[in-house]
Amino acid sequence: MNAVVVLLMTLLLTGCPERGEAWVPPVSPQVTQNLRGETVLIPHSVPETSQFLLGTYFKITLDDQLLAIIARYDDPKTRLKVDYVEIFQGNGDLLGLAWFDEFGVLRTAVDYGLIEEASSGPSGVLVLLEEGIRA
Repeated sequence: MNAVVVLLMTLLLTGCPERGEAWVPPVSPQVTQNLRGETVLIPHSVPETSQFLLGTYFKITLDDQLLAIIARYDDPKTRLKVDYVEIFQGNGDLLGLAWFDEFGVLRTAVDYGLIEEASSGPSGVLVLLEEGIRA
């Protein structure tokens, strides 16, 4: 995904400026990569994975076909064993993320294509689900 697509997605999500107005996105989009190295837009509140240690990962298969990969990360500064989780489709698409924020609230972001009825699959844009659960 190039910078033009990122700009267009930001415009669609935040609204277009009136003529003659300078427009600055309220928060610059944060990006990560799926397992194929493609850019994925993620909510700004998602923590940097560099602060975590990869704990374990699981491959989910059915009849020798890889369906999903779940990676679990640990933040050594917390008492939790798992602080951050990534879920990938077998083809490498990033489907969702879950993490505990600084207040101990579980946050979840999922690919917009998974919650949009008219979608044909993952879109490469993760959206934050509003409700969180306190740890």
